[in-house]
Order: sequence, then structure tokens, then C-alpha cells
Amino acid sequence: MALYDRTKTACMLFEQGLGKRMVFSGGRNPAAPLSEPQAMEKIALDRGIPEDAIILDERGSNTFATVASAKALARRHGWRRLLMVSHDYHLSRISALSHRAGLVAYTVPAHETRALTMKPYYIQREIAAWIYYYLKGVQEGLPGVLILDKLGMAVTIL
Repeated sequence: MALYDRTKTACMLFEQGLGKRMVFSGGRNPAAPLSEPQAMEKIALDRGIPEDAIILDERGSNTFATVASAKALARRHGWRRLLMVSHDYHLSRISALSHRAGLVAYTVPAHETRALTMKPYYIQREIAAWIYYYLKGVQEGLPGVLILDKLGMAVTIL
């Protein structure tokens, strides 16, 4: 359901004219018949999104890889700004990694059609990912300063 919610939100933004292309990024579960990008493409096509507006990024197996691919695609296509859709608990890390990569990216929370039963797990995983990316940045000589807004939501790594 989470994949559907993210895709549906992205399609709604596209249908509102907020983008000309859609990039579906994700990995592949060997047990699944389709990769995540292929599944998102099917949902979008079923909603009437034109096939030529869709780009599949099969290399987006994690947030770091997805942002790296987005940077390469933005450079190749001349995109200056990106909208990135995911679930609320994931947006601050997407924003931080995008900023670190030099992208102008705006994050949009996916509209959840029903509560995610695994959300507490996903939030814990997100905390672990923050620690990992913080340490990875420090090891690579990147500043690891976290700036939080008043609500502790919008996080940027400078």
C-alpha cells in the first residue's frame, strides 16, 4: 500500500501540472514479479499518465542511490527543481541528501490511504539511517552539522 500511496500522490502532482516527467526509483525484490519502479509505472499508466512522461530508475535501491540518480537525470535533462514524494518519516533525509548533492528539491508527503501498520518500524529504520548517513558524511570529510527547524522536522546537513 505504501508504494501505491507514493505513486498516487506523484500522479496527482503530475496531473496538476507540477511536473512534466515522473521518475520512479526503487529496488527489486527477487520474490516480486515486478521491480518497484515497474510497479509504480503500472499504477501511473493505469491512471492515464503518458508512457513517454515516465522514467524508470532501477538503481534506486536506497535513498543515497536514488538521490545520486536524480542528480544525474537532472543534469542530463536540464531540470532545475525537483519534487520528491515519499512518506513523511522519510522526507527530511531525502531533503538533506538532496541538499548535500546540490539539488534544489522540494519534498512532498505521500497521502496515506490508510495507516501503515509498520510505520513504527519504518521510523526506527529511518533513525538508524540518519546515524549511518551522518557517520558516512563525517568519514567522507563532509560537515555533519544537523540544523532542525522549530518542529524538528526539516533537517538539513550543511
